[in-house]
Amino acid sequence: MKRLLVYAAAMIVAVATFAWAELGSPTKGHDAIVGTWKLESADYSGQSKATGTIQIKMISKSRYLWVEYDPAKNKTLGSGAGSYVLNGNSYTEHVELLDVSGQGDASVGKDLTFTVKIEGDTLTQTGKIGQIDLKETWKRME
Repeated sequence: MKRLLVYAAAMIVAVATFAWAELGSPTKGHDAIVGTWKLESADYSGQSKATGTIQIKMISKSRYLWVEYDPAKNKTLGSGAGSYVLNGNSYTEHVELLDVSGQGDASVGKDLTFTVKIEGDTLTQTGKIGQIDLKETWKRME
């Protein structure tokens, strides 16, 4: 009986240690999304991204920042920021700031959920923003 209790206690300690280690460190998927990304191509319900503009998305362990700008005019055209949660390939942004030609107020305070796929230095993000079907392809800058 003592031997059974010792084995059970050892198993509980091992499982607890493994679970604690997993909770304390980001998952591989989480590590893969962290970085600075440049938009290479986009489709917004059949409309391509604006030509001549650049979009950058920076993703840390818990937050994101996005900006679109016109390098010829040195002018910001849109920006957004907030927190996010990554669960497998489900990426949910909680919008805290969004300024896109004055149309960002409707999304502030809301969650936008997308599907993400990361292959090498390419991140593909698909989903919906309101009635807009979104498909973006980002390339890692780092």
